[in-house]
Amino acid sequence: RIIFNGIAYLRLRKGKKQIEKIIQWHFIQDILGWIVLLVVSLLIILGNYRFLDPLLSLGIVGFILLNVFKSLKKTIMLFLQAVPEGIDISGLEFQFKNIPSVQEVHDTHLWSLDGDSHVLTSHITVAKETIKSRVNDIKCNIKEILNRSNIHHATIEIEYEGEKCDLANC
Repeated sequence: RIIFNGIAYLRLRKGKKQIEKIIQWHFIQDILGWIVLLVVSLLIILGNYRFLDPLLSLGIVGFILLNVFKSLKKTIMLFLQAVPEGIDISGLEFQFKNIPSVQEVHDTHLWSLDGDSHVLTSHITVAKETIKSRVNDIKCNIKEILNRSNIHHATIEIEYEGEKCDLANC
């Protein structure tokens, strides 16, 4: 069992998604539990060290609980669709505004699907005389900015100056 869990852990150890990290902790817990069981069983048989069983069990439980609480916070943030750690929406909007022909950026939302795959939506206002080829260039520039922040799925809504946005306060 230690060998199979060890192989499974090694296959998942480079995973970046939250579910992969949680599964890694499950395998570590199982591996530690079996190693402790083997070592403590031998020590109890050979030297009558019965106190080691509850002591090491509590140590493993403490180690696991500490890491569960760390993972729990990240998992809750995923469920709440919070902005991923290390990404600044204001900074992204500032970069969008610096693209030629972009007049305004609003209603930008950013969240993570699994801790590794991030999604962004944003409304971009351009001058009313902006031609279609320039709009395509703006979208490409935005996607280049997003790729640098590991955001590979984006929905960009282009609005022309004077066009009414259906969202409140636009």
